[in-house]
Amino acid sequence: MATIKFYYRSTKETANITLRLMHQVSKEEIISIYGRTKFRIDKSTWNETRKKTIKDAELRNSKVDIEKELTNLENFVLSNTPADIREINKEWLTDTINEYYN
Repeated sequence: MATIKFYYRSTKETANITLRLMHQVSKEEIISIYGRTKFRIDKSTWNETRKKTIKDAELRNSKVDIEKELTNLENFVLSNTPADIREINKEWLTDTINEYYN
């Protein structure tokens, strides 16, 4: 079963979120692929919305919007994961992410 996590992997103040797809092929082998999404966010907002408790109402609403967008992307990628594990690679992930946005 494949799992997805999202990361802010940039030194810039505003950047695209990175998607990491992990898929366990066997007990010893795990496929881990990164792909850049088109979802842009500033670093401080990303860090603040990752916290469990948020007191600011506006930031709380932003968190809901961010999670909704990323959940939709996650569901799209997982539902389009090929049955043949050998087809899962960086090119496939990039194409799938682009297909989601188009």
